[in-house]
Amino acid sequence: MVPASLTTDGGRDLGKLRRRHVQSVADWQKCGNWALSLR
Repeated sequence: MVPASLTTDGGRDLGKLRRRHVQSVADWQKCGNWALSLR
C-alpha cells in the first residue's frame, strides 16, 4: 500500500531524484573510464 503523498508530488520528486541519481552515476562512470584511459 503506497501512501497518497507518494503518488502525487512526492512520487514525481522521487522520480526526478532517481533520474538525477542515475545520471550522476553515469557521469561518474564516464569520469572513471576517462581516468583509466589516462594511465
